[in-house]
Amino acid sequence: MSIRKLSSGRMSLTVSHKADTLSSNISSTEWIVALLFERICKVTTLELAKDFTSLLKKNDHEKAATTYNADNIVSYEAMDGPMAVCNGKDAVHKKSVWWRENHEVHGGSVEGPYVNGDQFVVRFTMDVTPKATGKRMKMDEVGVFTVEKGKIVAERFCYLQA
Repeated sequence: MSIRKLSSGRMSLTVSHKADTLSSNISSTEWIVALLFERICKVTTLELAKDFTSLLKKNDHEKAATTYNADNIVSYEAMDGPMAVCNGKDAVHKKSVWWRENHEVHGGSVEGPYVNGDQFVVRFTMDVTPKATGKRMKMDEVGVFTVEKGKIVAERFCYLQA
């Protein structure tokens, strides 16, 4: 969106979305409304990261993912196998469902967010028992999240190797 003042005192607003462009001469009041609308609609990485992490701390992973994951999100796990890389919101959701169904979580914590530019990091500690082995273990990992246009487009998990 670009806004410029015309010699007549009115403002010119140009809104572009991909191949479509809409131009219009607008009044000062309309200009202020347009600026406010732009500011309200533009979520910063910090705002997104704080809300996303707050939802995780409340154990509302489903709402965090539904609200903030982009349709084209890519998830990278530090492991081999079919879930090492998941492409798309649906695939990431299925990975999360699989994880919840195959692990008993006894406790854990969520720390962060730590923000830098268009990325943020969240630290997770978990006390879990994989149902396949029955062996209780402690996990310590960070998720590195990349944000574009108010949505998480990538998540990359890194594990503490003990």
